[in-house]
Amino acid sequence: MGKIAQRKWNESDMIKAIDAVRKKNMGWKKASKHFNVPKTTLIRLSNVKYGTSEEAVKVKRGRPTVLSKDIEEELVTYCLAMEASFFGLTRADLRRIAVQLAERNQIAHPFKNEIAGKKWVRLFLQRHKSKLSERKPTGTSYSRALGFSKENVEMFFGLLDEVYEKEKFTPDRIYNVDESGITVVQSKVAKVVGLRGKKQVASLTSGERGALITVVACLSASGSFVPPLVVFRRKNMSEQLTKGAPAGTIFSTHPSGWIQTNSFTEWFRHFIKFSNPTKEKPVLLLLDGHFSHTQNIDLIDLAKENHVTILSLPPHCSHKLQPLDKTFMGPLKIHYSDEIRQWLRINQRPVTAFDVMELFGKAYIKCQRAEVAINGFKVTGIWPLNKTIFSDAEYIEEANKQRDSSFYEAVLKKNKPKGTNLSPPINQNQSTSNEQGGFQEIDLNRPSASTSSVVGYLPLPDEELEMSPATSCQISPFDITPLPQVKKRTSNRGRKACKSTVITSTPYKTQLEEAKKAKEEKEAQQKAKNRITGGCRGNRKKGKQLIKKRLSFDERDEKVSGSEADESVSSGNSELEVPPGVIPAKEDDAACMF
Repeated sequence: MGKIAQRKWNESDMIKAIDAVRKKNMGWKKASKHFNVPKTTLIRLSNVKYGTSEEAVKVKRGRPTVLSKDIEEELVTYCLAMEASFFGLTRADLRRIAVQLAERNQIAHPFKNEIAGKKWVRLFLQRHKSKLSERKPTGTSYSRALGFSKENVEMFFGLLDEVYEKEKFTPDRIYNVDESGITVVQSKVAKVVGLRGKKQVASLTSGERGALITVVACLSASGSFVPPLVVFRRKNMSEQLTKGAPAGTIFSTHPSGWIQTNSFTEWFRHFIKFSNPTKEKPVLLLLDGHFSHTQNIDLIDLAKENHVTILSLPPHCSHKLQPLDKTFMGPLKIHYSDEIRQWLRINQRPVTAFDVMELFGKAYIKCQRAEVAINGFKVTGIWPLNKTIFSDAEYIEEANKQRDSSFYEAVLKKNKPKGTNLSPPINQNQSTSNEQGGFQEIDLNRPSASTSSVVGYLPLPDEELEMSPATSCQISPFDITPLPQVKKRTSNRGRKACKSTVITSTPYKTQLEEAKKAKEEKEAQQKAKNRITGGCRGNRKKGKQLIKKRLSFDERDEKVSGSEADESVSSGNSELEVPPGVIPAKEDDAACMF
C-alpha cells in the first residue's frame, strides 16, 4: 500500500472553512463540502487551542515538542552565538541544556538522568536544519582567534590598496610565499574499508615521527608557481636527496631543518631570477611575519635593488589572509600522505629521506594548478581587492562590541516585525517601569532572556536573520550559561609580533638597523661585564660541580665499604678467616680484658 498524500487542500480555503465553523455560520460537513477541504482535518483545526485560523493551518501533525517553538528558537540562537564565540556546542551539550531549560521553565518532560535522549537532539537538528548543521571545527589558538581583528585586517587592506595605487600591479606580478614542514611520516591518514564492529583499525606508517624537511612554496595571482626551496635536516647535501624533485627546485641544509635568514635570502635570489622584476614591471611579494622575512636586512637591500615590494601579513592572520594556507598547503599534504601510503604498500619498507623528493614531486604536480593559485588570492580578498570579504561576525572582538543598542537597531532595522519595538526586550530582572510607563536604562552586557538581544553574536548576514518578537519564556540558555569571553593573554616571552607593514620601506629599514645596532651594543656590554666577573663566577660554578662530584663519590664509597665490611666480618670459626701469623683462639682461653 502506497503512502497516503497529505495536506493537499488549499490553505486559504481551509482558513475560510475554520472561520465559518468557529462563527457557527456552517457545520463541519457543510463547510467541508463548500470549501472543498477534508472534514476530519477541519474538525481538528477548528479547535481554538491551535490559535487563529492562520496559525491553525500551519500546525503540523504529530505529538508536540517538549520545548515550545519560542524556546527552541532561543536555543538555536544560543547555538549560533556559542559557535561564533569559538565555544560550539556538542550533541551532549544540547541534551543537557534541553533538560535545564525544561526544568527552569517548569515544563513537564520525559527526560531521565538529567539528559535528553539521542532521538530528541536528532529531531531538534532536523527541525532547524535550515540554520543548524553538525560540523567538525578547526582548532584555532587563542593567538589566532584574537589576532584576527578588524583593526589588523583593515590596516593590511589599507596598505595593500596604497601599494596597488602606487605601482599598478597586475595579477602576474603579485606573489605569495610561505613555508611548510613535511616528514617521512604521513600527516593525513585516509579512511579505509574494514570489518564492521572491529574496535581498532590500523594503518602502516614509516615510523613514529620523522626528521623535519621544510618546503618553501610560492605562487602568483595569475596561476603561476615558483619552483620550491627544500631545506633538509642535515649538515651536508647529497645528490641522492634530489631524486624526483619538481623541475627547478633548489636545495639547502641546516641541522634543525628550519628555514633560516641566509637560506631564505638564497630563495629570494632564486625568486628574482624566476619573476624577473624590472623598474617598468615591479613585483609585489606577500609573506608572513617570520623573523627570516621581517628581520633580514640583506633581503630588504636585495628587494630594493631589484624593484620588489614586500608586504607582511598581520600577525596570527595567515589562516585567513594567506593564499597558500587557504588553497594549496592542505591539498599538498593530503596528496603527499597518499603517496606515502601507496609507496609503503608497493615497496614494503619504510620511507627514508632519500625517497621523500620523489613522493613530494608527485604530490606537488597534482596541486600545481592555476585554479588553485587564483582561488587562493580570491578567497582572501587580495586579488581582486575586496576589503569587505570578511563579515563582522568573523572577528571575535567585534562581535563582543556589538551588544550595544546602536548595533541592535542597525541589524534589526531591515528585519523589524510589524508592530514590534526596536528597543531590546526587557524582563523583570533588567528593568522597572516608571510612572510615565517608560523604562529605565538597562545593561545590555548582561545575558538576556530574549533572542534579539544577542543577535550581535550571530555569524549570519543581516538578510538571513529571521527575528521574532520577544519570547514568552522566563529562562533562556543565555541565563543558564552566559556566553564566555575570550580574553587576551599578555606575555613578555619570545619575539614580539609586528603589525602589517611594507618591509621594503625606508622607515622600516632604518628602524630595523637601529634595533639591530642597539642589540649588538647591549650584547657587547654584557660580554664586557662577563669578562670582569666571569672568572669568579666560573670558579664558583666549577667549585660547586666539584663538590657535587665529591659528595656523589663519597656516597658511593660508603655504600661499597659498607657492603665490603658486612662481607668481611669474621665469625672466628674458620682458620681461613684468621690473619696470617695469628694463633687461632681456643674455647678454654681467657677473654681479653681490653
